[in-house]
Amino acid sequence: MHKNRALQLTGKPVLPEKPVRCFAGGLSLLYETGSIRYIKAGDTEIIRRIYSAVRDRNWGTVVPVIYDEEMDIHEDSFEIKFTAEYKQSPIFFKAAYRITGSRKGIRFTMRGAALSSFLKNRIGFCVLHPIKECAGKTCRILFPDGRKTTGKFPQTISPHQPFQDIASMRWFPAEGIEAEISFTGDVFEMEDQRNWLDASYKTYCTPLALPFPATITKGQVIEQAVELLFFGPVPNNGPRDLYFKVSGKKLKLPKIGIGESYLKIELDTESAALLGELKLNHYRTNINLSRKDWQSGVLRECSNAQKLDLKIEAALFLNTGSLSALPECIKLLKECMGEMACISVFNTEHKSTDTALLEQVMPLLRATFVGIPVGAGTDCYFTELNRQPPAMDLIDYVTFSVNPQVHAFDQLSLTETLETFRYIIESARYLARGKAIHVSPVTFKMRFHPDATGTVPQSSPEDLPFKVDTRQLSLYGAAWTLGSLKYLAESGTDFITFFETVGWRGLLQGDQDSPLPDKFPAKRNQVFPIWQIFKWLSAFDGGYVIPMISSQPLLVEGLMLTHQGRRRLLLANFTLDPQE
Repeated sequence: MHKNRALQLTGKPVLPEKPVRCFAGGLSLLYETGSIRYIKAGDTEIIRRIYSAVRDRNWGTVVPVIYDEEMDIHEDSFEIKFTAEYKQSPIFFKAAYRITGSRKGIRFTMRGAALSSFLKNRIGFCVLHPIKECAGKTCRILFPDGRKTTGKFPQTISPHQPFQDIASMRWFPAEGIEAEISFTGDVFEMEDQRNWLDASYKTYCTPLALPFPATITKGQVIEQAVELLFFGPVPNNGPRDLYFKVSGKKLKLPKIGIGESYLKIELDTESAALLGELKLNHYRTNINLSRKDWQSGVLRECSNAQKLDLKIEAALFLNTGSLSALPECIKLLKECMGEMACISVFNTEHKSTDTALLEQVMPLLRATFVGIPVGAGTDCYFTELNRQPPAMDLIDYVTFSVNPQVHAFDQLSLTETLETFRYIIESARYLARGKAIHVSPVTFKMRFHPDATGTVPQSSPEDLPFKVDTRQLSLYGAAWTLGSLKYLAESGTDFITFFETVGWRGLLQGDQDSPLPDKFPAKRNQVFPIWQIFKWLSAFDGGYVIPMISSQPLLVEGLMLTHQGRRRLLLANFTLDPQE
């Protein structure tokens, strides 16, 4: 396919290779670029994915180069070998992998060596467990010393590790089906990855209780193995039809808005007109009182909000050292600002807003902005809200941000994240105790490294910043946005802020060409496909969503809208193949 067509579809210059289907006795699975995924018995998913990861001192995932692949695929068995190089200065790690599958089970081994000395937070296998087949199910854990215990996969999102010190685990994915997975070469534990929008529980090495980052010395060898055993009859399920079940109820559309551009510019007339067509509700502006230029930022973004005729969502960042600037900030907001949507309070010294800061700022905000909702939470992942929720009696809503690329970056993994919105909103509602739920902002990539343990390397002038994803200008980006809208709306989210106005992280390119056209090929005044999603939505402003269930949500999802007797069905195909 022509390069431009690949960019249009996926935001990448080359289309991903199609996974290879393999069979191990009664189990089916897909092999894809160094990992195996969707290990199933009939339609019952046993394991979502098994892969190996090298993560640097800032939890950045080093993308491997895979070569010397050898595949020996048979009707009910297979053997796959490959070599992977993980190279990202100062990291240089090389490993040989072997995956075998037969009626006896599936075994995945790794033998790697460090070709340089470096700091790491993790090297080794990760096993992802599907939510649908595992949530609430009993799991028996065997410890390395032979002791056993019984627990359950969490139903609501667990803020901390549900299982630790795992040598093997045994569970029942479906009635009559039993699975067991064992680990060697390191100590493994499990986390609830829904905290970061992943659609899985993850069993990984090395325990977080151990100090990190840890030093790997040149020449050091690491060997690990994961083995999956399966017990029980294999359901004989044929191909599944693609269909939707439409419910008989309807839910109010959330209030939907957009964020200020990282470019920190006055919006041009044409961009403002295009964004104005979307009939959005609010405009998020970030006000960090620790920065010297916060006043000029407030004036500029208030002007942009007025051009778009949008209410202001003020994201207020402060700490004890900048509290003295709060009265001046409030005065400036009142002088230049139109109608306010809400004010979110964040402490720059904590990942989640602490009670002490709220007790200091809330009286002044309440007295000045009478009737305006004031909330708090985290500008980071839902994880931080889950671990340290703000004082609910002091606020009107909880807020947190989301992005689908904390742990994985391929298109299949991004599509998987969509169903997780439902679990996150359910868990957020449990924490909020009746208060409103704000998700702000939704972006394709993380905007900063909240868990970095060292200086985050800056991108070279020839490379896109880590915050930028070329899916922003792709059809897949529009499809993922539609899916996230669907799940957030159907879960009863009250308030959502998507992306930015213009630029690399926006809905439009704006009045200047992309500064790196070879890496992000966008022309001046280009409208990205994501814009069209919100344009379709604008005709149903003030309307409702009718919940729908797709029989194959990793292939196609749908959003049904209704307003004043009209209906509109929007469908998103996440694959590269036509679907019926």
